[in-house]
Amino acid sequence: MNAFEEKEYSKRFDLALWKKLLKFCRPYKKKMILLGFFMLSLAGIDVLFPLMSKYAIDNYVIPGNTDGIIWYAIVFLAMVVVQALNIFFFIDIAGKIEMYLTYDIRKKGFLHLQELSFNYYDKTPVGWLMARMTSDSQRLGSFISWGLVDMVWGGSLMILISIVMLIMNLKLALITMTVVPVLVIMSIYFQKMILKAYRKVRKTNSKITGAFNEGISGAKTTKTLVRESENLKEFQVHTTDMYNSSVKAAIFSSLYLPAILTLGSIGTGLALWFGGEGVIAGVVTYGTLVAFISYSV
Repeated sequence: MNAFEEKEYSKRFDLALWKKLLKFCRPYKKKMILLGFFMLSLAGIDVLFPLMSKYAIDNYVIPGNTDGIIWYAIVFLAMVVVQALNIFFFIDIAGKIEMYLTYDIRKKGFLHLQELSFNYYDKTPVGWLMARMTSDSQRLGSFISWGLVDMVWGGSLMILISIVMLIMNLKLALITMTVVPVLVIMSIYFQKMILKAYRKVRKTNSKITGAFNEGISGAKTTKTLVRESENLKEFQVHTTDMYNSSVKAAIFSSLYLPAILTLGSIGTGLALWFGGEGVIAGVVTYGTLVAFISYSV
C-alpha cells in the first residue's frame, strides 16, 4: 500500500471552486435557463393547488353550492396537465444537463492528465485517479444539475408559500412560521455534520479504489514476497474505516429527516390549533385552515 494522502477539505462553501465548476454550465446556458423556468412554474403550481382546495371548500363545500363547479374542474384539470408537463420537461432537461456536464468534466480531466509530469504519476495512485475520473465526475455532474434544480424549486416554493400565507392571514402565518428559526439552526448543524461524514466516506472510498488497483496490478509481486496476509490486513483497515464512516453518515442523515418532519408537524399543529380557534370564532374560513395545513406539512 502507498502512503499517498488526499488533501483535507474543511470549508462548507468554496466560491473559487464553484466558479470553476459553473464554467462547465456555460455551453448549456439556454438549457439551464429553460430548466429554471420549469422549476419556477412547478413551484408556482404547487402553491396554487392548496388555494384551489381553499376556493372549493369556501365556495362549494360549505355553502352547498355547485354553480360554476364545471369551470373549476376544467381549471384544476388544466393545472394537473401543466404540472405533469413541467415534471416531464424538468426531468428530461436536468438529465441531459447531467450527462453533458459529466462528459465535459471527464474529458477536461482526461486532457489534463495528459499534461501532467511523470513525477505526478509516481506519487499518485492510479486507483485514486480512477475514482476521480469515474464516480466523482458522475457525482459532480449530478450535483450541479439536480442540486440547482432542488435549490431553485425549493427556494422559490418556500418564498411563494410564505408570501401566500402572509397575505391570507398574517397572524396565523406568523404563528405557523415560528418553527422556521429552529429549522434553520438545525439544518445548519446537520449540514455541517453530514458534509464532514460524507467527505470522509468519499476519501476512504478513494483509498479502497487505489488499494484494489494496487492489489491487482501488483499481484505477482505480492505472491513473490508472500505478502497476502499483510495486504489483507491493510485492506481491512480501509474497509473498516469505510464501514464506520458510512454508518456515521447514515445515522446523521436518518436523524435529520425525522427532525425536520417533527418540526413540520409542530407547525401543522400550531396552524390547526390557532386556525381552529379562528374558525370557531368566525374570523378564519374552513378553506383558509385547510390551505394552511397543506402549506405547513
